[in-house]
Amino acid sequence: RRARRILVSLEKIDPYAKELVYKGFLTCAPNREQILYRFIRSLYVVGRPLLRRISDESVLPLLKAVRHLDGEVHLLKGFVRFSEFEGTLAGEIKPKNRVLPLLRFHFCDRMYNERFLLYDRTNHEALVHQPGRWAILPMEDFQMAAPSAREAQYRQLWKRFYDTIEIRERRNPRLRMSNMPKRYWETMT
Repeated sequence: RRARRILVSLEKIDPYAKELVYKGFLTCAPNREQILYRFIRSLYVVGRPLLRRISDESVLPLLKAVRHLDGEVHLLKGFVRFSEFEGTLAGEIKPKNRVLPLLRFHFCDRMYNERFLLYDRTNHEALVHQPGRWAILPMEDFQMAAPSAREAQYRQLWKRFYDTIEIRERRNPRLRMSNMPKRYWETMT
């Protein structure tokens, strides 16, 4: 009840403040509770003008953490790959932050007719979607099944396509790694 009151009061001060606090809880900042506490206390004292004080010591750590979260969510929207297993799409990610609540909007809206599962290795939870329903469920351990013959064929076709469109004279591995960071390679199909 108290948390709901605080959330309503933040919404009255500024909807952006409420969004910052919500996203702040999803970040991987080691002392995020203290960062959020300092931000909320300062917001009650100063009010809406605090949100424009970007270098303020109660605002800057939260903004940095949320910026890191938003950047990771943006990258994962493009880097997540699903594989088909008996009519269901499945994918894995290994993010630093808790990103599934924010990725849910993107994938559930775009793939509203699909059945899919997106497993978060870091936080041991999965976004499960069936047409018209979704849930984020705790999942201790998840092992991706071996690809079917059809899925293996699709993977082989993608590899051949990738190799075919490459211009060998313009090969630039450093640029490839900046466009597709190595930390995402582990969970890609």
